[in-house]
Amino acid sequence: MSYARCFQALADYTEHLREERQYSKHTLEAYERDIQEFLNILSESDLYSLSETPLLNEDDAPLALSLMKRKHVNFYLSHLRKEGRKSRTMMRKTSSVRGFFLWLMAKGWLDVNIFEWLELPKQIHTLPTVLKASDIQKLYSYIHDPDECVALELLYACGLRVTELINLQWKHVERRAGFLRCVGKGNKERLVPLAPASLDVLERALMIKSAEVSKGYVLWNEHPPNGKARPYLRKEIYNWTQRWGILIGKDFSPHTFRHSFATHLLENGADLRVVQELLGHADISTTQIYTHVSRQHIKKAHHQLFNPSLD
Repeated sequence: MSYARCFQALADYTEHLREERQYSKHTLEAYERDIQEFLNILSESDLYSLSETPLLNEDDAPLALSLMKRKHVNFYLSHLRKEGRKSRTMMRKTSSVRGFFLWLMAKGWLDVNIFEWLELPKQIHTLPTVLKASDIQKLYSYIHDPDECVALELLYACGLRVTELINLQWKHVERRAGFLRCVGKGNKERLVPLAPASLDVLERALMIKSAEVSKGYVLWNEHPPNGKARPYLRKEIYNWTQRWGILIGKDFSPHTFRHSFATHLLENGADLRVVQELLGHADISTTQIYTHVSRQHIKKAHHQLFNPSLD
């Protein structure tokens, strides 16, 4: 079994995820990284050598993968633990590799899935970080750059993911109808209402854009370091939010605004199903974590009202 043959199987699998499951570029890259790391860890160990495992012939399924046993999975998990990987990261990586082996079984290339009945590392459920409404208001007053204003507005008031934000085009913004069409995970489209304040931010940004730019990406970097205009990158959005955090003395990521969007909606009486639709969650259980954050808010308010002397 050549090392390249294993990676050819991986290439076929990622093509399957791209074409049939319609996974985004970033999701595909994450899956590929996780599975490549699994193959690399085993190939570099004394326990197992991909290069020394024979093939029946070049047209056979990846036989070396079929010869793996549970001990190889245990070695992989042990390696991740020694590196100090968090349980959430280990769960994600193991899930990626397990999906690959399930696909190999579905193709008839494996008889046994060595990841079956595997007890995954227990995940410690932590509540998402949420900014206070007062923090958001401070940011609105501190940020004046037109592109950054648009990013802040769409991250918070629309709950967009970073990928959705940087891929958003003006043709997706229905200004007269007051909503935008957002293409999220799995190429699923959802409609997100635009509040008057959001429309105002977008209109002001559009006024200073050239006619050509106004037909393309909403966030368009006209003066990047290399001089060639292009859409803003994920890293640039993360750099903005790091700088915004310094302004209000807090550490957060772009996704924190999505958490804040959902939590503030629930705190103000929005129905959970409505929030699910606005976030584009396929499963409502994903949205339910925000009810825990909302309950924390209720408990705190109750405590302040009935136990003021204890504060």
